[in-house]
Amino acid sequence: MNRPQLLPYVVGQWVRGERFYGRRTQLAEILDGQRDSVWLLGTRRIGKTSLLKQVEWLTASSPERGYVPLFWDMQGATEPGELHLSFHDALLDSEERWADVGVSVSSLDPADLFDSLARVRRRVRGTGRRLLLLCDEAEELIDLQGKDRSLLPKLRRAVQSTAEVRIVLASTIRLWRLAEQSSDTSPFLHGFTPALYLATLTGEEALALVLQEHQPREARPALLREVAQKICHACGNHPYLLHIVAKKYLELDDLEQAIDSVRADRMVSHFFGVDFAMLTRMERELLRALGAVGAASREDLESRVGTEEGGLNGSLLRLENLGFVVRTGGRRVRLANDFIRTWLEGLGPRESEPRSSGLDSTAFSQKLTEIMTELQRLPEGSAASPEELLDRVYEELRKLAHRYMGRERLGHTLQPTALVHEAYLRLVDQSRVDWQGRTHFFAMGAKMMRRVLIDHARGRGRAKRGGDWLQISWAEELFANPQGLLSSEQLIDLDRAIEALTAVDQRQARIVELRYFAGMTVEEVAQFLGVSKRTVESDWAAARDWLKERLQVQR
Repeated sequence: MNRPQLLPYVVGQWVRGERFYGRRTQLAEILDGQRDSVWLLGTRRIGKTSLLKQVEWLTASSPERGYVPLFWDMQGATEPGELHLSFHDALLDSEERWADVGVSVSSLDPADLFDSLARVRRRVRGTGRRLLLLCDEAEELIDLQGKDRSLLPKLRRAVQSTAEVRIVLASTIRLWRLAEQSSDTSPFLHGFTPALYLATLTGEEALALVLQEHQPREARPALLREVAQKICHACGNHPYLLHIVAKKYLELDDLEQAIDSVRADRMVSHFFGVDFAMLTRMERELLRALGAVGAASREDLESRVGTEEGGLNGSLLRLENLGFVVRTGGRRVRLANDFIRTWLEGLGPRESEPRSSGLDSTAFSQKLTEIMTELQRLPEGSAASPEELLDRVYEELRKLAHRYMGRERLGHTLQPTALVHEAYLRLVDQSRVDWQGRTHFFAMGAKMMRRVLIDHARGRGRAKRGGDWLQISWAEELFANPQGLLSSEQLIDLDRAIEALTAVDQRQARIVELRYFAGMTVEEVAQFLGVSKRTVESDWAAARDWLKERLQVQR
């Protein structure tokens, strides 16, 4: 068999330029989409780094696109100081590019990424272009948030408070943990959702990769189109598997041997194991079930894993978005490729996975996705409005809040905004509803969360008058309680006070609701109400004083 002197396939390294294939949809969203904050979400070895490098290459070589790119590898930044240094290293790696726009990297402080970022941003603005920040291995932010609570809010403000920056975060699903961390401010991922999923290539893109159609004809591998199609089918169009199987085929000149060799590859098994461990318990059960039976209907899977009708919709949708499963004809689902099946067969017996006694945000996420999937099946022209959708979500929030607060004791902190944040981040990730934006969601979510808390408080008040306490982040401010503890009666008093304020000044009451129950910033409230930031700050201060006085009288 005639082989080129150099094998054309690249295994375990990023590619760009003529070696990069596909991803037209993702490239268009990053370069030309309306959002300036993009979360690129995919499994290990799916090509996230290559996509970022391709974006960097395209924009650096074509200034007319209007960007100056900076590729920022966060991997290894396990301490806040290391994150600062990693940003400086990113600038050093492309030092000539920054010299062209008037930035002397050596003059920047390696220990202050925020000052460096501001200086770079100003210089780029002077060229009439925008800074394109391409952040790889963003999972490092999870641990950094625990070590310095001010770091991520500051980073978010630095990149999202101006139209001069477009940012792309590339990560696995582990980054969802940032959405689940309680905070008095909006979670870091606000503005980055819905995620831009990176799954397998299209059939056309995969075939082009295996045949290396970007290369000159004389440099292309000696592969029959029929063989290339078989490789694509066996790999389920997964780019990493395509590269490694095609490479093995050129080495062995036997497709079955090449596939068997990759099946036995410990590195391939390692990546499957890493990705599998990140999934929810239900998602892992689904993959095991599909590994045992091959293709199956949703109804069959529901029976096998023991869940209610429609209970798998959210999990199946996410597994599909991540490239683990594909839908076939007749409403059936199967594993995306044979290598996943082989790996699953090698797993030991199922180990019991105890359910957490804490806030089950994963189950809630799946319920929200189920609602979205149901709504997406409505006939054309009958799509639900955001208000109608939130009515559905309210009931789930009510149940969740009841279970969550009903079993907690004194001293457990409840952040009402955390439930709204969770609802937004998980819901909008799968949503195809024409939202007016996340501010619209949170404005309605404030009313929804207020209803949830008051419903719960009234129920508790009837059952155990004066004996139930909630620890709420803003209770100290209104009730002069250093522990931030609110009884059910006090929460009901607050609700009545807000109603009374509504009769006096409707806008002030609305601001209180948006700030306390949805955790919206002053800027977000101003945007939603269509007033200036100064007006919101003035009304906010007046409303708090009014409520404090009212609540003192009620006591």
